[in-house]
Amino acid sequence: VSGISGPIVGWAKPIPVNPRNFRDKKWGDLKVAVAGPLSNFAVAAFFALLIRFVSLPVQFSEFLAFINFYNFFWGLFNLIPVPPLDGSHIIFSFFPRSWFRAKLFLNQYGLMILIFVIFFLINYLSYGAVLLYAFASGDKTLNLLINLF
Repeated sequence: VSGISGPIVGWAKPIPVNPRNFRDKKWGDLKVAVAGPLSNFAVAAFFALLIRFVSLPVQFSEFLAFINFYNFFWGLFNLIPVPPLDGSHIIFSFFPRSWFRAKLFLNQYGLMILIFVIFFLINYLSYGAVLLYAFASGDKTLNLLINLF
């Protein structure tokens, strides 16, 4: 997410995956890549339902709203189809073998493209996360999240 000081970048490390251990050689990488964003969206959905259907104290509800927002945000961020993010593995699973050069180019320059996305396009992901949060939770603390921007 961004603010006056710029984007906030976490300390996530890529999980080493050995494709030789996949039972499903064709779609194994896709399944692993989908697991990351799916877990973010599952956590966000859980807290959104909690906010929506359980009467909670305001401070606790605000805390859950931030957890919810950030999980939606990181789920969307991981779906960006630029290496080393999970979205690239998802897209690459559908590339035909003849597109090897495009995959090689994205792997080679992915980090530079990702830095560009982080500094110039990250607010669009934030807006998407706010919209997902508002849709999922139906929360009245949406104004608190809008003030993040």
